[in-house]
Amino acid sequence: MLKWLSSIRRDFRIQLDWPRFEEAERYRYVTEAYDQLPTQGMEADLVERLKRVQNETAAKFNADRDLLERAFGALQPKVTYSKRLVSLFQRDYRAELEALYAEKSRLHSEIQLKRAEKSSEYECLNSIHEEKRELYKKLHKLQNEIDSWYAEANRHPVLLAKRIERFQNIRFSGLAKTL
Repeated sequence: MLKWLSSIRRDFRIQLDWPRFEEAERYRYVTEAYDQLPTQGMEADLVERLKRVQNETAAKFNADRDLLERAFGALQPKVTYSKRLVSLFQRDYRAELEALYAEKSRLHSEIQLKRAEKSSEYECLNSIHEEKRELYKKLHKLQNEIDSWYAEANRHPVLLAKRIERFQNIRFSGLAKTL
């Protein structure tokens, strides 16, 4: 049983130490490989060759690429115009119009309701105006009666003096009673 425990302990320590050990060994291996097989010259040669290839392709294809880019730029407005036309032809105008017609009919019915309300309010307003006219006629009639009474009193002060005095006494006595 003791061997079993010691083997478990040893396996556990190995699992814990293995990542650190592997990293250290990889670093040692890479440095030894660079020391034994230097690649700086080959890398410099590779960079030089890559530059030559890029220069040759640029000399050979840049003129064609520029020509194609200009042609693409010239065709771009036509392409956008054509896409816009295609989208116009692909739209479902019937569904859009049906929704708009439904909205129109709803608004039209609201307008009819408002007109009916307005006409009923106008009828009510007309009756109120009629009452107002009648009250103004009554006011003018009463005002004319009062004015005629005062005019008659001013024309015949001797005849109506007793009445005016009595009326004034009544007015003043009523005023005194309220005070």
